[in-house]
Amino acid sequence: HQWSTDGLESVLGKLGGRLSDIADMERICRDKRALEVQDVTPVVARNLWIFEPDFVVEPHRHRVNASVRTVANELYALDVADTINQRPDIVARSRSQLSLQPGHQWQDGEEGTLLLELKGAGKEIGTADQTQASSYIRQLVRAGALPDREPVDCYVIGGGVNDQDGGPRI
Repeated sequence: HQWSTDGLESVLGKLGGRLSDIADMERICRDKRALEVQDVTPVVARNLWIFEPDFVVEPHRHRVNASVRTVANELYALDVADTINQRPDIVARSRSQLSLQPGHQWQDGEEGTLLLELKGAGKEIGTADQTQASSYIRQLVRAGALPDREPVDCYVIGGGVNDQDGGPRI
């Protein structure tokens, strides 16, 4: 009784679009020849909805392959003159009051940062990749973009994990 024809059509259209997005992501993420910057990063950047409800990212609230300086100046409204040229793949700002993770740090509606470091499907994530992502966070702190209490969730995504104790994992 509560659904109109227009409402159903809208929901089914959104669902169809998201299913198509998922198929596109699966195709690229399985392709060992897919390139990080040209293939993987754009498809993830177009589909940040996959991190919802924890991260609800509006189009103007993220930067793709931008220097830490640019991210600090544009996303955090700072005037950073420092030449921090390292470029995280995706940095997004979000506010959410809903989480699927029990005790997640964003549950109280604070604004927070999502940082994604992306690798191709043929790349196993190792310690150096994790250190690279942590370095971006330290640089954002150094630039004054991340206050002490602002939560940061960081994901390093690739074809698998090089687990020192148990060998490669997906």
